Amino acid sequence: MRMTKKTLSTAILAGSALLLAAGTASAQSIVNLTALRQTALMPDGNVVPMWGWLCGNPAATTAGGTGTAAASGGAICSQTNGAAQSIGTTAPSAVWQPPLIVVPYTASSPGVSTTGLTINLTNNLPVPTSLTIVGQLPNLTAADPNGPGNPARESGRPQHDTQTATTWTTGVTGQAPFAPPSQGPRAQAFVKEAVATTGTITYTWTSLAPGTYLIESGSYPSIQGPMGLYGVLVVTNAPTGAGTTFAAGTAYPSPAGAVTTTGVPYDADGVLLLSEIDAVQNQAADTAVRTTGFSPFTKWSPACSPSGPAATASTCYPPTVDYTPTYYLIDGHSFDRTNPALSALSVGSNDSTGTVLLRFVNAGLRMHMPSVIGLQMALIAEDGHLQPDVVLALTKTTAALTTCPSGNALIVGACPKVQNDWFMAAGKVLDIAVKPAGTTGGNYSSAYYPTFDRQLSLSTNNERDGGMQAYVLINAGTPTLSTTGAVTGYSNVPQLAAVTGAAGELFFPALLFIGLFSRIGALGAFFVNAMAVISYRQVLLAEGFEQRAHPVRLEPQRDLELVRRHRLEVVRPLEPRRTVESSPSTLNQLEVFVRADVCGALKKHMLEQMREAGTSYFLVGRSNVVPQVHCYDRSCMIFR
Repeated sequence: MRMTKKTLSTAILAGSALLLAAGTASAQSIVNLTALRQTALMPDGNVVPMWGWLCGNPAATTAGGTGTAAASGGAICSQTNGAAQSIGTTAPSAVWQPPLIVVPYTASSPGVSTTGLTINLTNNLPVPTSLTIVGQLPNLTAADPNGPGNPARESGRPQHDTQTATTWTTGVTGQAPFAPPSQGPRAQAFVKEAVATTGTITYTWTSLAPGTYLIESGSYPSIQGPMGLYGVLVVTNAPTGAGTTFAAGTAYPSPAGAVTTTGVPYDADGVLLLSEIDAVQNQAADTAVRTTGFSPFTKWSPACSPSGPAATASTCYPPTVDYTPTYYLIDGHSFDRTNPALSALSVGSNDSTGTVLLRFVNAGLRMHMPSVIGLQMALIAEDGHLQPDVVLALTKTTAALTTCPSGNALIVGACPKVQNDWFMAAGKVLDIAVKPAGTTGGNYSSAYYPTFDRQLSLSTNNERDGGMQAYVLINAGTPTLSTTGAVTGYSNVPQLAAVTGAAGELFFPALLFIGLFSRIGALGAFFVNAMAVISYRQVLLAEGFEQRAHPVRLEPQRDLELVRRHRLEVVRPLEPRRTVESSPSTLNQLEVFVRADVCGALKKHMLEQMREAGTSYFLVGRSNVVPQVHCYDRSCMIFR
């Protein structure tokens, strides 16, 4: 058959269109998630109710799976530390484990993404829920559930009450009450929701941008977010191979027209998801949604709180203004000294570029400041956007630059901002590049690097040495943890038995009891106080009695104060002072003995019958004078 230039051009264009369509179709990843009630076991033994997402597992729900297909199209769904999510036995796993979704990045040309993602959400919660990816643009079609103009609206929320002088105390008495205008239906979710208990919904993105992003519930975020409905999305070209076949990954491709086309390469990466838990709020919300008569539109009052009357208790959401987290976590775990492996993040071993990428995501409602001990933290991208210095280095030639003015090593020819810690507001995402020590064999040196929150969220339900602490393991590094000394979990006070033996715990109290009948009790009191000093080792420091450093919070006064929500304010450390040796006056004797004087109180220690009122004595015209004594500390006084 004869082929003209026109038909040849048409065939080439058609073939190109088919190849592009095939490439776009192959780039569409599919992930199934199931929202359900779960629990989180804390290091102090408390079991906190949570809501979470489980990755698709084709096993039947009666066999511990979700009954939905596993991730496909190149996508990976796992825990945020990279490990596979645990499964249940006779039902889907009830262990809360925030998911990490990794999607391979594809593009038809520099800056034109063809990376697609479909998330099928199954809702087993007793309330409607949804899902959003913060920072990823939704599809620009009105028919798409996560497209613009498709928020879920409330229905049935009561209107504002009429405003009177009682509402506004500055109002003029007798003035006509102000009637607020009627409100339209508010948005209860940013996107369309899956209905409660059995609902399903599909969300689709067709041009995902590369980077790290926070996934969270789009429904009542102040409730469903802290309940645990959040995760992480990473869009990247991951490293491949190992050893001699190892090829570095690309975290961010070069922009269009860039001189350097390698993008931002990296050898390994790890996700560190920061979050908090308010156990009181979670318990109240989880109980409320399962209570007959519950409505999300009911305005909170003591009557619908957990402590309200039986007929109306737990029929409304708790007031989120009282959000007070007591557990702080990295990758879903609060640090536990007895099980540090739970807080370990292994990020690989192959060294090709010298750069390891740490992806910090703040899913909490509080600010945090992550820091990695032993590594300088260079900011590469923020909220999925490359830093200007990095973009400039990629788009312009920097061949003449061999080192940064600070002495730090170059990263893709740039000198990004380097700090020891980084401020992260709620919802903030940072991609941090670090450069661990490497070896000549193409592998990183085996090492571990502790990371923690410098905002000092380092407690577990007010118990020290927990919270946001973790280990970044390089090339199978093994962290060491000092466990010497028998300490209690709450106050770091060595147990008395650890110092004196089990008999010591009985000997000293017995000695003190004997002191009720003998002055030998002074000896018992001495040893008891001595043991208190030995227990608090920090009081033996040269600086005196100093309290261990800890975070101080400033919190607004609440309308309703609960006993378990009270906090103790530490004003300042106590400093040693001498004991009181002198009695107030010579009318009292210097000391009162235990047995000799306990049954015979002095006259001034007793209440006397008052006599009838009479004229007063002459006033003493001197300062600091005790009438009839005229002395202080058994010394004479100067009257003038």
